[in-house]
Parts: sequence; structure tokens; C-alpha cells
Amino acid sequence: MKYIIIFLFTLLLLFPLFWMFSGSLQDLGNLMKTPPNWIPKEITLRNFYWLAQTSTKGSYYRGEGPNALLRWTFNTFAIFGLKCAIGIMLVATAGYAFAVYRFRWKNALFLFFIVGMFLGPAVTIVPEYVNVKRLGIAGTWWGVILPFAYMPVGMYIFKNYVETIPSEMIDAARIDGAGEYRILFRIMMPLCKPVVGVLVVLTALSTLQDYIWALLMIPDISKQTLMVGVIEEVQRASALSGGLNPIGTALAGGVIIFMPLFLIFLFCQRYFIKGLTLGGIK
Repeated sequence: MKYIIIFLFTLLLLFPLFWMFSGSLQDLGNLMKTPPNWIPKEITLRNFYWLAQTSTKGSYYRGEGPNALLRWTFNTFAIFGLKCAIGIMLVATAGYAFAVYRFRWKNALFLFFIVGMFLGPAVTIVPEYVNVKRLGIAGTWWGVILPFAYMPVGMYIFKNYVETIPSEMIDAARIDGAGEYRILFRIMMPLCKPVVGVLVVLTALSTLQDYIWALLMIPDISKQTLMVGVIEEVQRASALSGGLNPIGTALAGGVIIFMPLFLIFLFCQRYFIKGLTLGGIK
């Protein structure tokens, strides 16, 4: 009975994803049928073609060139790569320090660092925007990357994972003359690959799902991320006439946004599950 409930709950969670893929391959007539065609009888890629054409024409007239989708994809992965590198550096150094060192007010300072886990982005968006404007990095990728590069939940997982590694390894490295940064990046980081996989997936999730902050920080559409660009083009395609399929185009945009995250999770799945299992246990 337990497995039946789990199976039904899994189907319930996967149903929106299934309908997104199915609806993106159907025309408007089939999508409006009652009852709907859950499995498309006639597969069409016209929704993806319309989205690409709308993006190409709209972007061309604004001086962005004919490859807007490719540009937004490149921008997204460039921001993801920079954000991932900076975030892992911050999380690793902070987590290693809290796991290895003993100093005064350690617990209070650790609580201060992880309090961000309980604050949603909506709470910090106004002060973050003010800080970014004062630093003069608004309108650039750095305005998107730096404010949210540090992940409190990542630091918490990294600290707990390092605490499971025998301290004798660190002591032996110190006896051999290794410095703290060498111990961290040459010894600890290879052992913490599962945690790094968790950080990569979490960073990809935050980058690919980021809409409001990216929209606020980067007014130039040519520098935007895939999420913002595709949503804007879906809205434009929905407003155009000429036989466009607004529902199918929106679902096709969802597929385009979903696929990079799915591929990243598929690549890091083994490390992700192991990192959450071991790093989340105190």
C-alpha cells in the first residue's frame, strides 16, 4: 500500500511536466479539445518554430541579431558558470572554517551565516537592489551573480560533510607542511565531490529560475538570461495574430527553459543524492 501511494504521488508530481511536453507538440485545435489529447496523435514542432521565428524577428528589429535564443542560452550558462565558481569558493571556505576551526562565538556566527536559509528572495530584493546600485554594477552580469552567489544551505551541507571526514587527514597534511588553502582545495574538495554536485544543481536551479532579479538588473535584452528572454518572446508571440498558438508556444518555452536544468541534474544526479544524504546529516 505504501508503494502504491508513493507511485500515485509521483505520477501527480510528474503530470504537469508530461503535459508541458505533450502540449508543446500539439496544435491549438488539439489543445482546445474536450477531453484533451493527453498523447498527441499528430506531433508538430510548429510551436518551437513559431517561438524561434518570433524571437528572431523581434530581436532583429531591436538590433540584437537573428540568434536571440542562442545568445540567451550562452548568457545563462556564462552567468551559471561564474556564479557556480564564486559560490563554491565562498561556500567551501566558510564551511571548511566552521567544520575544522574552533574559535569564540563560533555557533553564534554560524547561526548568523545560515539565517539566510529562512529568508526568501522577496525579503531581500529591495536592499540587494540598493546595494547593487551603489556598487555601480547594475545593468551587468555581476549585478545578477554577486548578490546571490553565496548559498547558506550549501555552506550548511558542506560543513556537515567535512565533519564526517577524519580529522587525522587534515593533521597529517599539516605535518607534511601543507597550508590551509592547499588542504582545502587539494584534499578536501576532491573528497567533497558529492557536495559540489549539490552546489552545482542548486546554482543551476537558482540561475535558470531567476526571472524577477534578472529582469531588474539587466534592462538590455541582448544580455538577458534564457528565462527572461523566452518569457518575453512567449508574451510577444501570444499577442501576435497570424495563426499563432499561444498555449503551445508557452508550453514550448517551458520545455526550452526546462531542458538545461534537466541535463545538469542528470549529469550530477549521483553526486547530488549522495551529497544531500551525507551532508544533510548532523
